[in-house]
Amino acid sequence: MGLDTYSSKEDLDYGKISLCGGMMSANGQGSFRGKVYSDFVEEVTGESLYQERIPNKTVRTMSYKLTKYIEDNTEKTHDPDAYNYGLSWQEAKDLAKWFRATAWNDADVIGWW
Repeated sequence: MGLDTYSSKEDLDYGKISLCGGMMSANGQGSFRGKVYSDFVEEVTGESLYQERIPNKTVRTMSYKLTKYIEDNTEKTHDPDAYNYGLSWQEAKDLAKWFRATAWNDADVIGWW
């Protein structure tokens, strides 16, 4: 089953990021193909992307956990665990950026599948 993941607000500044997009989702600019990242996000944050709406309060917690994960593993060239989920280290960092921009702009995360 496919999953597209969206921010509830449009035109947020995500910086330069590149996440896997799908037929209905962009490449990290407002949305991404959630199925690609769902296992990794759930492992790091304890939250599933397979929800119709994740409220901003929870998105902020997820953002914190993803950012902390990146900070805790920065001394390594990459985190080998990320590769268990088929992600590059850059994608893991881009996910943290996406969630940070969504969280601090008071947006929710919306799942569509």
